[in-house]
Amino acid sequence: MNRGRFSDWNQPRTPPCAWPGISCFGDRVTGIDLSGSEISGGMFGNFSAFTALTHLNLSGNTISGEIPADLGRCQNLKFLNLSHNLIAGELNLTGLNKLEVLDVSLNRISGGIQLTFPGICDSLVLANLSTNSFTGSVFYHFDSCWNLQFLDLSANNFSGNVWPGFARLREFSVSENQLVGAIFPAKFPGNCTLKLLDLSGNAFAENWSTNNFEGDIQDIFGRFNQVQFLVLHSNSYIGGMISSGILNLKNISRLDLSFNNFSGPLPVEISYMTSLKFLILAYNQFTGKIPLEYGNLQGLQALDLSFNLLNGSLPRSFGNLSSLLWLMLANNALTGNGIFPACAGGLRTFQISGYVQLSGNQLSGEIPIEIGKMQNFSMLHLGINGFFGDLPPEIGLMPLVVLNISQNKFSGEIPAEIGNIKCLQTLDLSCNNFSGAFPANLNNLSELNKFNVSYNPSITGKIPITGQLATFEKESFLGDPFLRLPSFLKNTTDSPTTKNEKKPMKRSPVYTPEYVLKDTKVQHDFLSSSGTSSPCLSSTVKVIRLDKAVFTHDDILKATMNFSDDRVIRREGFGTVYRGLLPDGRKVAVKRGYRG
Repeated sequence: MNRGRFSDWNQPRTPPCAWPGISCFGDRVTGIDLSGSEISGGMFGNFSAFTALTHLNLSGNTISGEIPADLGRCQNLKFLNLSHNLIAGELNLTGLNKLEVLDVSLNRISGGIQLTFPGICDSLVLANLSTNSFTGSVFYHFDSCWNLQFLDLSANNFSGNVWPGFARLREFSVSENQLVGAIFPAKFPGNCTLKLLDLSGNAFAENWSTNNFEGDIQDIFGRFNQVQFLVLHSNSYIGGMISSGILNLKNISRLDLSFNNFSGPLPVEISYMTSLKFLILAYNQFTGKIPLEYGNLQGLQALDLSFNLLNGSLPRSFGNLSSLLWLMLANNALTGNGIFPACAGGLRTFQISGYVQLSGNQLSGEIPIEIGKMQNFSMLHLGINGFFGDLPPEIGLMPLVVLNISQNKFSGEIPAEIGNIKCLQTLDLSCNNFSGAFPANLNNLSELNKFNVSYNPSITGKIPITGQLATFEKESFLGDPFLRLPSFLKNTTDSPTTKNEKKPMKRSPVYTPEYVLKDTKVQHDFLSSSGTSSPCLSSTVKVIRLDKAVFTHDDILKATMNFSDDRVIRREGFGTVYRGLLPDGRKVAVKRGYRG
């Protein structure tokens, strides 16, 4: 057993109330906090000695074995957190009738919950049992938990019908279980206080996401006056956005209607949802122009309208979206000059976004030199459009992590100033008309792990035999006959295609970051990946979150059990969407694009 900070206990010359993690009232121990203390092995016992204990926090260790039976003798305990450990066995907390907060999430606890609930319900306000191996029913165990406000039962193996009293809570999640039955409107009173409800990943007759709902959105959703997240993605809805009343819900901060069959114009009424921070309408069949009024959503942080049939130019009013961190408009039929007219009105509007994904549209025009003033950008994807002209050297002033301008009509020399973007990890310049000498200082991009300059047949120069550029494969330089490669890449097919040959077009996914909602307890993060990238883009997968954490391809394979059929949410023409669970408990949806 590794005792961690627990090893500092039992010092003969130091009173227990001075030991690490111990709090006292008088000479009685009332609190034990050894969270994140690198403790492993079985949990210490003799809890019967702590008759005055009110707080116990052992979270974030690798404690294994079962919960000691005498923990139930701590009858004054109000706060118990055993989350993020390796605790197994059944949950039996009989005797803890004063408990207000219980968190045993992310463990290996199994069996039913009947030994604990409703026995400890008297004062309970929050219970988090998520990401364990609980089984059995939840139908009646919480009936007498009248003070309960937050209940998370997600990612277990519960079966049977859902607890019918969940509508009186503030937050309820039972996603990723094996529950069945129907969710009837009668379960929701007129004074429903729910702010967060997640029933996804079950087998309900009326499961609200990842199902086959057809027709209009049900009126029931318009009753949720307190709800903050409304996630109805991956159904077959065709209408009802207005008639259901959901656009009148003033407290909605996240609205996700992606992967449905909505069509027609985007509702202008969305612009009245003043609390909206995340708007996700991707993978539908919306047509027409983006309403100018969307520029009034000044609290909006993420906007995803990708994979629709939208046309026209980006509204200039988008320059007012000063809180926007994520703009995803890929694979539509948008025209005009993209974001640049919206960013021409003043310095404040240059802070419009941290990530811009405009690939797969019909945008055109030249990139203005003012692009260098966009100092909050980290990722810029303009691939598969009709942009032309010289790429301004001011682009080297942007603090980019990803720059993809593939499959456009850019010409002139590649700006040497790109070599000054020290944090750049992905650079795709392929399938353009760049000419002149290849800038040697791109070799200074020490963080670069994905690079493509192929099919720019007029580029000349020499790739250094050492440094970052020498680490890439031959596919990064295909179709550049005047570019001299290191000798270890000489045996490559680097000649341009003939008039009778087509460039080998490969469809590969463009990965978009999950929407991170740090201010909530819910773990329903949305991670999607889709689209088209350059012909020769490396197959290395990187998924980049808004908080700058990076997941590798191996992480995604583990999260989806190697893209197991059991994890399939939906199959689309562009790929398959899988349900994933990251090691820290975050739930993600991953779209795996088809190549062909």
